[in-house]
Amino acid sequence: MGHDGVLGARLEALLNKVEPQEAGYGAGVSVFREGSLLGQAWIGEAAPGRAWSKTTPVLTWSVSKGIVSILVALLARDGPIDPDCPISTYWPEFGSGSKNGLSLMDVMTHQAGLAWLPKAEAMPSFGSTTGWAQTETIEDALATMASIPDQTGQVGYHALTFGWLIEGCLRRATGKGLNAHLQHMIGVVDGIDMSFGTRSSAVKRALAKPGVPHIGLEKAAAVDEAFADAENPLRKSLCVPTGMTFSEVLRATEDDAFLAAETPAMSLISDANSLARVYSLFATAERVDGEILIDNAGRDEAIRGRAETDEDAITGGARKMAVGFVLNSPPSISLAPGDRVFGHPGMGGSLAWGDPETGLGFAYLTNASIPDTVTDARAVELSNFVWSVVCET
Repeated sequence: MGHDGVLGARLEALLNKVEPQEAGYGAGVSVFREGSLLGQAWIGEAAPGRAWSKTTPVLTWSVSKGIVSILVALLARDGPIDPDCPISTYWPEFGSGSKNGLSLMDVMTHQAGLAWLPKAEAMPSFGSTTGWAQTETIEDALATMASIPDQTGQVGYHALTFGWLIEGCLRRATGKGLNAHLQHMIGVVDGIDMSFGTRSSAVKRALAKPGVPHIGLEKAAAVDEAFADAENPLRKSLCVPTGMTFSEVLRATEDDAFLAAETPAMSLISDANSLARVYSLFATAERVDGEILIDNAGRDEAIRGRAETDEDAITGGARKMAVGFVLNSPPSISLAPGDRVFGHPGMGGSLAWGDPETGLGFAYLTNASIPDTVTDARAVELSNFVWSVVCET
């Protein structure tokens, strides 16, 4: 365990309070303001017998979607794409199946009606290692399939297709995929180390090993029950075979073939410091000293509310969307108390957010995976603490 920065000791104490004190589990939290570190802390183990460090990388699940959204905002600012244009403008084959008018904005607000892939042998599945890298096959399937009846125009969480649809569009518009854009536009910033997936042996050796702690077993059992239902929409959107357990899915994410596939909606690998700094730089925009990721207008356009529902068609619960970012959506999704906070949680507990009013960037990453239908209580307590200390004093 350890800490840095003026808030570090207090963050470490709070991590020790909220995290399960079980062998093999740990967490890291980091807070930046206007691009500078306020505090970071880390405790526990990244894997049995291996201590968590300030640079421990974590597979962040849907926290990934926030970084995808930042990349789209940067590309929209620079001109290669317009999220409001029909996807078929860039990807002509996508116009089939009555999808001709669907835009990138529809995808990024989870209203495209394409929340899961069609059933086919070659499609990716957590029950197999062979389909994740079949990018061309996945994109062809999405281009030719029809939108799912009764979902188009409604907010229904596109758990994995979110990333494949955006990447398919960007590759055709720019000639590069999301990981190439990430390394070119964000990876060059000092102190930031992240990627969609990895082939690096060193990263895989350092990667936090996920699992379900004892205090999460009851909630994991509820997920297992949902995954046993062949018609469960979240199971289908996550490419989980019927009857596979949450713990088995976690183990599958450690497979080399899965890690190498760069699945952009869920495979971002990052440490807490890198995530918090990116969010702080994006939130601060033109006010930051030094590295400016985006101008104020581009940031404001990206985090403006675009769609909302009290009952997401896939996950249930409230969801309020900006351009890919989720906004505070009580009672289901809590980021931090600010009116303009934007970010994204990840399955199992991790969370990252930014706030344009304060320039804050926050990231909490854990390998003690506790699934829930609302934002993880550990993440909420840490976020509220940071907000109260920094914004209310």
